Amino acid sequence: MNQEKNTNDINYTKISLLENIDTIKRAFDNEVISLRKSLADNLESIMRTVIDTSNNAETRFTSLLTRKTDKIKIDSDANQIKQIAHVVDKGTHDWVVENLRGPSINNNPQAPQ
Repeated sequence: MNQEKNTNDINYTKISLLENIDTIKRAFDNEVISLRKSLADNLESIMRTVIDTSNNAETRFTSLLTRKTDKIKIDSDANQIKQIAHVVDKGTHDWVVENLRGPSINNNPQAPQ
């Protein structure tokens, strides 16, 4: 009887240990699943941030490039306007000399002496 009780106690202990091991394994599996889900969510968030940052950087770069291109065009247009103004100014100067100052003494013998 005593041996039978010991056997029952041992079997009960084995079953209890197996149940505890199973409970611990389920808890561990659930924790692993939870950590994997959390990691996946964090990675997804990081990837969204990287993509958004990349898109923002690309947008800013495109904007800066457009502004730089516009500035180059404006500078080019300004240089063309300066060249035209210089030609107009030179032409105006020449016209004033020829038409408003009168004949040159050296070039025109009829000029007043």
